Amino acid sequence: MKILFVVSILIQFGVIHYFVAASETFWGFSIIDDLMNGRDWRINGYFPRVTFCDLSTRDIGQNRPHTVQCVLMINMFIEKIYIFLWFWFFAFFIITLLNLIFWTYRCFSRRSRLVMVEDALALHDTRAPKHQMNSFIDDYLKLDGVVMLRLIDSNAGYVHMADILKRLWNSHNKIENTVSTPASV
Repeated sequence: MKILFVVSILIQFGVIHYFVAASETFWGFSIIDDLMNGRDWRINGYFPRVTFCDLSTRDIGQNRPHTVQCVLMINMFIEKIYIFLWFWFFAFFIITLLNLIFWTYRCFSRRSRLVMVEDALALHDTRAPKHQMNSFIDDYLKLDGVVMLRLIDSNAGYVHMADILKRLWNSHNKIENTVSTPASV
């Protein structure tokens, strides 16, 4: 989902880029630079403020066409809206990308998974050797279980995740004890 969020933001960047008809991808920075340095809108040409308008006047039975300069006040407002949207998308892109990197590390890093399990079990005063923890993580939880526990931690809280992990740990140990103990004849 997080990768889809990044793709969605990139598509939104493409759409806004298409509507503005900008020559560069990071046109938001150049417009802000123009505004801060007092450069006129005619330099970048993204949001024209003056154009020529054709109108006709009526004088005693005659229509006379005229071409005059018109000020497009709405473009001043649209420019600010598009700049705001561009920076909004840019901020969300950076935040989402950092969040994706963080979640990737938390879910795929062996050390991060081991620390999560050790800390959650320590909350219930449970200690185990490292090889047993690694067996629990690799053979019982696997990657899907770690992701689910991370989601539970994020949405329901650390204590709930630790309680569920403790129950999974007990279930894993019952299975291990059953497999390692031969049945009596």
